[in-house]
Amino acid sequence: MNIRAIQTSYALQWGIIGGAFGGGIPDLIFVRWILIIAVGLCLLYWFCQKNILLYGMVFCLSMAVMSSWTGYSLEAYRDLQESLPESFQEVIVEIRSFPRTRSLGYQYNVSLEDGTFLYLTSSQPDLEWGDLLEISGRVSIPEEPGIQRYLLGQNVHGYIIDLSAQRFSERCGILCSLIRIIHQFRRIGLYLIGSLYPGSEGQFLQSILLGYSDLLPEEIEQSFRASGIRHILAISGYHMSLVVVILYQGLRKLSWSRARVIPLTIVGIGVFIVITGASPSTIRAGVLALILLLAEWSQRYVAGMRPLVLTAALMMIVSPLIGLYNLGFQLSFLAVIGILIFSDALTTFSQGMAAVTIRDMIGETVAAQLMVTPLLLVTFGEVSLISIIGNLLIIPLIPLIMLGGVISVILYAIFPVAVIGYPVNLLISFLLELTEWFGNWSFALLKIAYFPWWGAVLGYLLIGVLWGMMQFVQKRDRMKQEGF
Repeated sequence: MNIRAIQTSYALQWGIIGGAFGGGIPDLIFVRWILIIAVGLCLLYWFCQKNILLYGMVFCLSMAVMSSWTGYSLEAYRDLQESLPESFQEVIVEIRSFPRTRSLGYQYNVSLEDGTFLYLTSSQPDLEWGDLLEISGRVSIPEEPGIQRYLLGQNVHGYIIDLSAQRFSERCGILCSLIRIIHQFRRIGLYLIGSLYPGSEGQFLQSILLGYSDLLPEEIEQSFRASGIRHILAISGYHMSLVVVILYQGLRKLSWSRARVIPLTIVGIGVFIVITGASPSTIRAGVLALILLLAEWSQRYVAGMRPLVLTAALMMIVSPLIGLYNLGFQLSFLAVIGILIFSDALTTFSQGMAAVTIRDMIGETVAAQLMVTPLLLVTFGEVSLISIIGNLLIIPLIPLIMLGGVISVILYAIFPVAVIGYPVNLLISFLLELTEWFGNWSFALLKIAYFPWWGAVLGYLLIGVLWGMMQFVQKRDRMKQEGF
């Protein structure tokens, strides 16, 4: 593939990402101006034949199309939400998720025939994906802006608490059947973990292995948040990378060829996404891993921002509101972008440290924290001041706990002896106590009562300037080394 085709594809992907955010503008003025600019660039390219004009034209056209698609999706979402009645009487809904434990009961994602999605709160814990229910209940659409943004990011239109529900049928094809099988393994895993690791240790292991953090005590979540390691409790790129490395390297150790290992690893990625609840950050990590594995399979070298940008573009085409409203998706991408553009420079600046792995962890932690801080401040009004310390001391324990947890649970299923879990239980207990100690530091969490949106914009502009300065310094150093 020649350079012009690659750069054109890159411009297309960035245009899609830009259009997904531009679609939030309430009228079509934005789209019209983009189209006018695209037509102008097209005419210039026709006369000048400059590649930069071609890239600009593709960028503008893809941005205009994606902006229209996002705007249409947003309008369709609001139309469905506004058409919801105050209550339902004997309406048919289909279960579209695993149950989550909530204070009022068990929560499911359900869909109506017209494409409306709702969070259903029910007293029934055993409903399955694909079940058809006839329910009656009250509909609630919270007016609080934060909850509204959360619902938009999840493409869910409201909540319903069932007053009566009757399961009378199911709509389950091949894909649904596979999801149900995976769900059964998840249930078995939750049961085995709860039996082998009772208490907070088991709840923590359920969170990092199966994405089930519903029963995790609030004080533990607060300690993780204050320590700057809250991301450990939400299945994301870090957990996905561990799964991919363990699967891929483990199968390669058996002397299997890449042609056999990569498809099996891809299947493992899909199972892991489903079994952990298929959150946007997990899907992002899975799609990115899929792209990298397919590139290796076809013996193409891909690195840097390109796979990440392609992942974002694909996800925004499928779910155009995810980039604008899903906080987990935004934080996940910003953290990876920070690692990609800053970690090398920050690792270089910390080369007085004792070990390469420590330098890498410092670089990646600072880079990720730098990119997510403005968004955290404008969303939550708080940021951890000890995240570097927390990540350095706690993150290295996670691979040991995950691998040890999986092995111990498998052994426990065969030999139900509690002593099997003692080593991992000690590691988790140490991690939780260390996190609680960090979380109790009075200065661990910086809280700001109000952080304006323009402060976040200014923060990212300053980060861009910092990145440009680092690029300039690195380029100057390379030129000096080459004798220029």
